[in-house]
Amino acid sequence: MEKNTHDPLSVSAIRQNLPDKYRDIPIEVFDTIDSTNTYAKTLAMNGCAHGQLVTADTQTAGRGRRGRSFYSPSDTGIYMTVVLRHQRPIQESLMTTVAAAVAVCRAIENLTETDVRIKWVNDVFVGRRKAVGILAEAISDFEKGVTEALIVGIGVNLRTTDFPPELQSIAGSLNSPCSRNALIARITSELIDLTEKPDYAYLMDEYRRRSMVLGREVAFEQNGVTYRGIVSAINEAGNLEVQTKDGLMVLSAGEISLTEY
Repeated sequence: MEKNTHDPLSVSAIRQNLPDKYRDIPIEVFDTIDSTNTYAKTLAMNGCAHGQLVTADTQTAGRGRRGRSFYSPSDTGIYMTVVLRHQRPIQESLMTTVAAAVAVCRAIENLTETDVRIKWVNDVFVGRRKAVGILAEAISDFEKGVTEALIVGIGVNLRTTDFPPELQSIAGSLNSPCSRNALIARITSELIDLTEKPDYAYLMDEYRRRSMVLGREVAFEQNGVTYRGIVSAINEAGNLEVQTKDGLMVLSAGEISLTEY
């Protein structure tokens, strides 16, 4: 693939697009990296600053949820990780993934004309296809019961249209001419804003408004058993409430599929 000379990633361009209050966060940009999350986690363990941003033009070993890889071709996508250094109770960590999904949607809606929706927990879809993946990892002090750092990885198929065969039926793209530097900066600032002094009730309302699963039939697996049911609510903790034939089930983690897709 010919190198894109019109939208190169650069520290200066990202910084220029950040609001003044975040203009001084540490930023590292790579042409190629194995995984922005892996690298950022090492930085976090070595005491990097709050708001540390790592981004790359391509990843050779991009990571998604549940041990999956994240397809990361050069020039057409955004592969970024932000380190958040809030010391908060471990049980609040799920809310950071909620905040990340909302932050991504806000940024996309502000800078592109793309309509996006959230599939629980934190996949962002364009129509019926996944265009954004989010992987949040924690460094925790279990004795104190707090999370010392959260490593929030975000991959966006901005202009990616050529997917490997195994992804062609499920992966989508924003198909937007939006600057990668501008979108990276906007996602970063929205994420830091939403997690600085979080209003969880407001955040959950915004998350629900963008949900593509409320009122829909979903399937999920627990202990080797597949269940189906209607999503009746997303509660204040971000858990999914599903009404099945066996009664109400509450999911705090895992993966669901929309049965009509």
